[in-house]
Amino acid sequence: MFVRNKRQYATYKAETDTNVYTSFIFGFAERWADKMETCLDQGVRNMEKLVDSTFNQASTHVGIKPIYLTPSMVEEGKKILYKYWEHGEMLKDYLENKH
Repeated sequence: MFVRNKRQYATYKAETDTNVYTSFIFGFAERWADKMETCLDQGVRNMEKLVDSTFNQASTHVGIKPIYLTPSMVEEGKKILYKYWEHGEMLKDYLENKH
């Protein structure tokens, strides 16, 4: 995951990622960012396609192992991306304005 400020993100994660619950949230956020970055690197620029093609993979599986995230865990993961991910503002604008 490409973050805007590596030191700030590392500090935030060290202070916040303290249990299984938060590990799932950070894991989801980082997996989703990685998957979206891969699509961006492949030239995908359509936000709907970018989000839709990566969200389910990031939120339901770690490799082949299924995971279960609650809606609040997904929302917390989005907040992490909005604040720290290099493309977080673009993601936030899309998700908040898509309906």
